[in-house]
Amino acid sequence: MGEIDCQPDQRPASRLCGRGSTKMPAYLLPSLMAARAEGRPTKLLTLAVAGWCRYLQGHDVSGNPIEIKDSRKDILQSLAVAKGADPRPLLGERDIFGDLGDDPEFVRTLESAIRDIEEYGPAATIAEYLSIELLRGSHPAQGRVRNASRPTRPSLPADNRSQA
Repeated sequence: MGEIDCQPDQRPASRLCGRGSTKMPAYLLPSLMAARAEGRPTKLLTLAVAGWCRYLQGHDVSGNPIEIKDSRKDILQSLAVAKGADPRPLLGERDIFGDLGDDPEFVRTLESAIRDIEEYGPAATIAEYLSIELLRGSHPAQGRVRNASRPTRPSLPADNRSQA
């Protein structure tokens, strides 16, 4: 049986976020809007949007430059840095975000996610958001989590039980 590769994704942000002005309205934002309309959780989808907004600022949380690969780089980067973590200038691009910028709750949640990325870094923020969603039971894996405060111990194989 082959081993599962649990190494973190080492692809550069520019590959994952590149062409975001095309990818966001085609893939991620329709899912976010549908979830909001249906009253389903949107925190993780909003975090993905926050990651892209943060990427558009053109530097990582340590200040190292990030190459932005997008045909609309100049305008999007200037909007992303215009007010720091405040996403409203960027949300004004209605051909990308539609009317999401008109929703104060979404704007507040997005701004909070951007601030979390800036303060705690992307990895810690993602881990925190995932753990919160799992504990709330809003994630599809909820049925597999028995008691989040006390994880279950895997069973030992029958021939090793006496040695434990």
